[in-house]
Amino acid sequence: DAQIIDLLAEETASYWSHSDVSWLAATPGADLPPPVLEALRETENEFGRQQGDKVRAGLHDAISASRTIVASAKYASVMNLRNKHLAHSLSQTIREKAGPVAPMRYGDERDLLEQSLPIVQALYSGVSGAGFDFSESRDMDRQHAGALWNGCKFEVLE
Repeated sequence: DAQIIDLLAEETASYWSHSDVSWLAATPGADLPPPVLEALRETENEFGRQQGDKVRAGLHDAISASRTIVASAKYASVMNLRNKHLAHSLSQTIREKAGPVAPMRYGDERDLLEQSLPIVQALYSGVSGAGFDFSESRDMDRQHAGALWNGCKFEVLE
């Protein structure tokens, strides 16, 4: 909904925009004249508008990218396998009734995950106002897995 996107963009802009920069004038040794304070206020407001515009564009891009994924043949084949064999036990899915569906190939799920990560990041950032770095999380997961498999010995008991 465009109104929700605008509200999120405005919230982001308001977070960065400050009409009150008196905190700066109250800093010891900062004897700033009113024109300088006004220039700082306008700079912060402009930065807030820019951040709001980034959120708006990021959310629109995320929505567009997610629609592209959902319309893809790769998504259809993954969802068909999921619906037919994992979530349900079906002899024929709705997709198959509509026409032939290409079988899922090994790696399709990884491709879809990789395509969805920027979408998740944009949505999370747009809604929460904070970022999340998946690459850092992956590195940490690799370190933890390495510590487990290289640092532990497992013995199967009969």
